[in-house]
Amino acid sequence: QMDADARAQTDASHGDRVLQRIRFTLHADGMPPLRLTQWQVVVLMPTDEPDVRLAMTIVMTAESDSIDQYGHDFQAFVGSASVTQDPAS
Repeated sequence: QMDADARAQTDASHGDRVLQRIRFTLHADGMPPLRLTQWQVVVLMPTDEPDVRLAMTIVMTAESDSIDQYGHDFQAFVGSASVTQDPAS
């Protein structure tokens, strides 16, 4: 279960991507409450067809107190992600 106090923050989009941060507490049976933060990056992907819109969502979740230490690696991963179409499709 997630707490009712979950909070989301959406940063201004940067070109072809939007960053959302969600902070929440996870409550699981037999465990102490766990404060988590999730970064969600929605990346708009180019297509050759004007009527086709494609977006990819990349997510990282970590304990709220330590998520910043993973930020650089996460941003590098997001920057390297791409979608290619299989020529057979």
